[in-house]
Amino acid sequence: MTKYRLFFSFILCWGLIQQSNATTFNYNLTFDGTDISVDAGSDTPAGSVLSDGDNFNLNIHASGSDYWRVDNDFSNVFIPLSFHVDPPGIRTGNVVSKFWQDGIQVEQIDETDVSQQILHLGANIWTLSTGLEFDTITMSYELLTSTTEPPNPTGIDTTIRNTTDILLNFPNSTSNLFFRHDSISYVSAVPVPAAVWLFGSGLIGLLGVRKKSSTISTVSI
Repeated sequence: MTKYRLFFSFILCWGLIQQSNATTFNYNLTFDGTDISVDAGSDTPAGSVLSDGDNFNLNIHASGSDYWRVDNDFSNVFIPLSFHVDPPGIRTGNVVSKFWQDGIQVEQIDETDVSQQILHLGANIWTLSTGLEFDTITMSYELLTSTTEPPNPTGIDTTIRNTTDILLNFPNSTSNLFFRHDSISYVSAVPVPAAVWLFGSGLIGLLGVRKKSSTISTVSI
């Protein structure tokens, strides 16, 4: 009995050691409707090397007050958000994609033991409701296994090619975004000109002065 306890204790400790050796990358990116940029303080995706057990947290948000809107059917869309990686292989992972609008979560998609082939790593299939609006996407990815393709699969590390070489299945893309999907629109918020704010402030001030003058006249009578 003591031998069995020692054996299982060893297995548990080994598992904890392996988990503690895992690397977590945190990527914070901004999309302005055309290009992707890396936020200050973020890890840089380009050149990141992931081994089995490693994971990354991707936060990509629309610029300023901009947002995305699902205009039409967006069902079972393949590789909607993934990094382009090397070398070619077969990778499995757990993926949780969350969608936010003004800091409130509006949707979540969980994918377990997702298998992806060749050169992409990230979300595999999304289905989003028509009318959904969101300004931020967060994706947590855990790499479970990565091997070369059959017939003789061997373990490999995974390297993200570069920061902007991201597979984003959204419209309004340049060469930075490979895939496009016309069901989702990128909506650019139109800022209110400063002159309008000044005019509004002045109008409120005039109304306040007029009201005060009317009150004084009433008291004098």
